[in-house]
Amino acid sequence: MIVLRNIWEWLKKYWRWLLFPVGIISSIIVFLLGRSSKQTTTQVVSPALVGAEEVKAKAGLLAEQQAMEADLKRQQQLQALEQEHADLLKKLDNKQRSRVTELLDDPEALNAYLLQVSQDIRG
Repeated sequence: MIVLRNIWEWLKKYWRWLLFPVGIISSIIVFLLGRSSKQTTTQVVSPALVGAEEVKAKAGLLAEQQAMEADLKRQQQLQALEQEHADLLKKLDNKQRSRVTELLDDPEALNAYLLQVSQDIRG
């Protein structure tokens, strides 16, 4: 009983020194428990999106293939138009040259015709 009384007297006198380390230790324990039970982020994927990567990859390949085909078709059309344009220029040149030879005797008519041709060429 004397031991308990001595302990009680000591606790009444020095209770602050006992609660200070207990407070610090309990604060550290609460902090560690909070950190360890922290919510983790999980990514939930809709069932509709499962396999979307494969579909996206297939669509990308298909789009790339279609773009290449369209580019090839455009180049072929461009070559055909350039050929048609060159043929038309040759025809016009032949027509214009024949007209120039007809107008060699009339310098004023030749001049007017050449001016008209140059305006047509310039647009």
